[in-house]
Amino acid sequence: GGRRPRVRAVWCPDGPAVAAARAEGHGLHLPLAVVGPRGVLACNAVARGVGVRRGLRRREAQFRCPELVVVAADPGRDAVWFEPVVQALDAVVPGIEVLRPGLFVFSAAGALRFHGGVEEVVTRVVDAVAAAGTECQVGLADELPTAVLGARGSALLEPGGDAGYLSGLPVEALVVEPALGDPDELSELVGLLRRLGVRTLGDFAALPPRDVATRFGGGGAGGARPARPPPGGAPAGCPRAPRPAGGPPG
Repeated sequence: GGRRPRVRAVWCPDGPAVAAARAEGHGLHLPLAVVGPRGVLACNAVARGVGVRRGLRRREAQFRCPELVVVAADPGRDAVWFEPVVQALDAVVPGIEVLRPGLFVFSAAGALRFHGGVEEVVTRVVDAVAAAGTECQVGLADELPTAVLGARGSALLEPGGDAGYLSGLPVEALVVEPALGDPDELSELVGLLRRLGVRTLGDFAALPPRDVATRFGGGGAGGARPARPPPGGAPAGCPRAPRPAGGPPG
């Protein structure tokens, strides 16, 4: 009927840091951070191991790790590095959309028509990305934001499982992925929620929608929506579920 297709998300961990290391010729064993005006945008596992985190100011990151390799953010570099990944994915699943370099979504229904079961699709995707020179994790959900967050935990959710999965996540999950909303606005929202004693997305979703809209505005209402039981929708400003290539939603 009118049901929207389910969504798969493919997330390449530390994408900008991997792209920077490869492009700049830095060894993957070195602690590396990609830095923009707001501070650390991405870092590799070596840097995280010594206390560097996304969101730290550059000076604080260098204080925690004096030998940190600091590379300026460059979306063009990221796009060039991940283009072979896009091509590899395009060869095995239809209708790939790039949310940002290193984060991709596609219609679950279209992929199942090509490859059969859920696990078979994951295997084909992971193998294709590995052949292009990097690693990835895959999420599956009813809604695009849930699939994107789920990919970070390799969560393959059953139909109707979005609200249950999201409800246990901390409210900080709202700010882990810049493709899902403005990081500054969402950081402000998360800070306010914590001060109010709201710890999880489930707690947030349980607040009366009118109260959320009044207190937090449209962005807050959108942020809470996916963790509510269905029917639900993508947060305000998020892309809708992608359509399979060459046809209407399935």
